[in-house]
Amino acid sequence: MKCIHCGAEIPDESAFCMECGKKVVEAPTGESPKHKSSVITMVIAAVLVLIALAAAIWYTAANRKSPTNEPTASAGEPVSGTGTTAPAETSAPTVPADGDPDTVACKGSYTVDEEQMALVADAVVATMGEDRLTNAQLQIYFWMQYYNFVENYGAYAGYLGLDATAPLDTQLNPASDGLTWQQFFLEGALDNWHLYTALSREAEAADFRISQEMQDYFDNLEQSLTEAAAQSGFADVQEMIRNDMGPGCGYEDYLHYLTAYYTGSEYFGSLYDSFAPEASDVEGYFEEHEAEYAESGLTRDVIHVDVRHILINPEGGTTDENGQTIYSDDEWDACRQKAQQVLDGWLAGEKTEDSFALLANEHSQDPGSNTGGGLYTDVTEGQMVEEFNDWCFDASRMPGDYGLVKTRFGYHIMYFSGSHEAWFEQAERDLITELARKRLEKAREDAPISIDYNAIAIGLPNFDEEAVQ
Repeated sequence: MKCIHCGAEIPDESAFCMECGKKVVEAPTGESPKHKSSVITMVIAAVLVLIALAAAIWYTAANRKSPTNEPTASAGEPVSGTGTTAPAETSAPTVPADGDPDTVACKGSYTVDEEQMALVADAVVATMGEDRLTNAQLQIYFWMQYYNFVENYGAYAGYLGLDATAPLDTQLNPASDGLTWQQFFLEGALDNWHLYTALSREAEAADFRISQEMQDYFDNLEQSLTEAAAQSGFADVQEMIRNDMGPGCGYEDYLHYLTAYYTGSEYFGSLYDSFAPEASDVEGYFEEHEAEYAESGLTRDVIHVDVRHILINPEGGTTDENGQTIYSDDEWDACRQKAQQVLDGWLAGEKTEDSFALLANEHSQDPGSNTGGGLYTDVTEGQMVEEFNDWCFDASRMPGDYGLVKTRFGYHIMYFSGSHEAWFEQAERDLITELARKRLEKAREDAPISIDYNAIAIGLPNFDEEAVQ
């Protein structure tokens, strides 16, 4: 998955981007907004969506698109150590020349065969204080970068310039200032190790402990992977990891990756709770960026409302010459009576918002809200159909108000949850995002790393999908 804010890669199990600190936001369903301002961003509110089994995040070769990222050779010539033939149209020697030894452009190609990787798997390629990153560990970070990218974009990866059938070291990433895709993924892998490890060390110094749920996950990890390996036709976990992550790495290297990632993620989630700016700071931030907000239609006059509704569709109807369904007065009256019965049942009970939400889950025919208590949050004026909108934005509307509203979709039983100033909430979210970004920058700055690019080697996973049944 790719961050919609900064473009960084995000593992599927993550709820936030560790590059910019923003939350991964899903598009709303149902009667959705006509337009979402590009200003609207969310910082992390939850750290992880836990997975039931480790196998759920283990991308087996049978379910992946695979690059023909073999050590480069002349067109049609067998590649050393692979026993395969590189595609004639992509295997031409287009690997860029070696570059700056202090950047990821140090080598035009980092690809090595299995025999070479066996010699350098334990070589240290990066250090951060007492922490060391070996080639074997780097394999996990590198290929997770690649797999996350391909899993997220699928066929659309080609539109971004990635040819999954060509070697990664022979094709340039058009958005990365002259880097190849291999160098691009390597840069991201090294940065992830830097950030995850820096946050993990901060967590250790703060005597931070991961959640019990996450501890249980790690306690069951090896057994879960063993079961996943058996189900996928591998002899053991080590074989599965080498198959998917390349030669030279194994379970301990994968555990190294997961430990740093999850510890750093949960720790950063705890830091998020401390981002609570004063109201004066939020107002100051809005004033500083007021012109930018105004360009996106967000001013101090914009109000958002939270509303629940239960939609009852009319039944029957006939189709006119334009293909539109037309309902008779009797059919509309039957719809209204059914809606009134549901409303009367609510009025005869507790008459609370919670009881309304239960009725919405039971009776509402709106697929966009009938599993969420009929709730729509942050509704802006003009977002919903006219009659629905007018009821919500009536100047006299107060929390707890209810009523019946007819729209072309049917009768809506309405419940007004409340309204709030959109500008303040948005500025607060954006300010927290800024604080989160700066906090991540500080984590990197406080834990400088040293990278020996010349020592880095990238092995190739087994992309023979027929080998995994």
